[in-house]
Amino acid sequence: RMTGRSSLLPMLRQKLADTEAVCADLLAAGGADYDGPEVNCATVLRVLRGESSEKGARVVPQQGVRSVVLVMVSHGHAHRATPSARHHEWYMHFPHPVQAEDDHLYDVVSHTGFDTVDPHPNWDWGAPKRRWKLYSQMLFQAHHEVLQRTPRRRLVLFHQFCLSGGAAEFMRQSVYHTYFGTHLWPVLAITTAGRFEPALGNFVDLWTQELDTALSSGGNRTLGEVYAAAQERYWDANPGLRSLNAEIAEERAKRPHGEDSGDEESSMTVGTVGSEA
Repeated sequence: RMTGRSSLLPMLRQKLADTEAVCADLLAAGGADYDGPEVNCATVLRVLRGESSEKGARVVPQQGVRSVVLVMVSHGHAHRATPSARHHEWYMHFPHPVQAEDDHLYDVVSHTGFDTVDPHPNWDWGAPKRRWKLYSQMLFQAHHEVLQRTPRRRLVLFHQFCLSGGAAEFMRQSVYHTYFGTHLWPVLAITTAGRFEPALGNFVDLWTQELDTALSSGGNRTLGEVYAAAQERYWDANPGLRSLNAEIAEERAKRPHGEDSGDEESSMTVGTVGSEA
């Protein structure tokens, strides 16, 4: 039985068939390494750090790996660290929460700021709501630990979700440059929206297609060239959005110095893809 409108059933069946076709090789090989309740933030951090689980599922080896490509596709958002703070905490959602024993992972995040903006504070999720969120600061900590252990490992980090520009703050902010040297890290971080922008959903498809083409043709293109080709296709597919964003940027440039310059919570632009390296 199915809840909701029965008219949606043909569409859902087609979605299932399309997904099974695209994932045929993965399913034939036994499916995903992690599924169901294991699809949570703690699992991602453990895999990146190379920490084996009791079940022995695969993780990224702690040694002997020259490069890692991490593609994250989800819904994203942000909240202020405290009601009066200018600093924000960016996060992406997961379908399942971390277990109680992994709650310490949130010690590096000012997660209580969400309580003041929670649109449904009385909804009981069965566990603290933070446990469904993977904060960018948690990811930064994992990347930092990995690169301390293996400084020559190269990381390609792809973020496909709204407000994903916030996930790359560690590559931009001077405080990270000063204390962690992130401007020297062997990292390419790709985002699909500004810090406070909604994202479109198709850049990940374009980028992975370009990456697959580059690898299949002998690997003679750089990651920068792959990104540039995907970016050109992205804007060609969304000319109206490109024009709208350009008009908004032009209007902002006319504002007196000191006023909102473009990347604020009130952002009206959409889907500005970007990369940091």
